[in-house]
Amino acid sequence: MTAIRDSASRRALPRWRALTGMTQTALSLELELDRTGLHHIEAGRSQPSLQCAIRIERLTGGVVPCLGWETGT
Repeated sequence: MTAIRDSASRRALPRWRALTGMTQTALSLELELDRTGLHHIEAGRSQPSLQCAIRIERLTGGVVPCLGWETGT
């Protein structure tokens, strides 16, 4: 599995969770994503689908922008 390039959204998501006190389990339930998938996204091992990135942006009130996810080449 290829790691994604470090992105603003990848860095912002765990910070947002910490500030709000939301666990990975709680966030993964809100996003309809398994916790392991969320962990891989936060660790930079995978990138969220467009639909998931949109849900993240909406849930975080725009703090983690949909367009902030970048793929590695």
